[in-house]
Amino acid sequence: MKKSSLIVLLLCGFLLVAVIAEASDLFGTIKLKGQPLPNAGIILKDGSQEQRLKTNEQGYYSIRNLEPGKYTITIQLQDESTREATVHVFPQNTEKNIDLK
Repeated sequence: MKKSSLIVLLLCGFLLVAVIAEASDLFGTIKLKGQPLPNAGIILKDGSQEQRLKTNEQGYYSIRNLEPGKYTITIQLQDESTREATVHVFPQNTEKNIDLK
């Protein structure tokens, strides 16, 4: 293998590690009037991209490997109504607890 090809491969590997290292986790608890909200639907949007998940029995949610930036969280309640919140995901893991009144 030529020396220049090896250098290009090494640079690509370093760039890949740098991109992966920037990914963050977003987690928290969704509550309704101070009580954990189990099995609530969550839609996380970033522009045209979206991810769907549900809270667990304690109202906890976790989304892994997000790019830092501004996201909209839409929470679907059991009565089919929705509530929205904005969250800024930072390069380190971000906790966003939401208490719906």
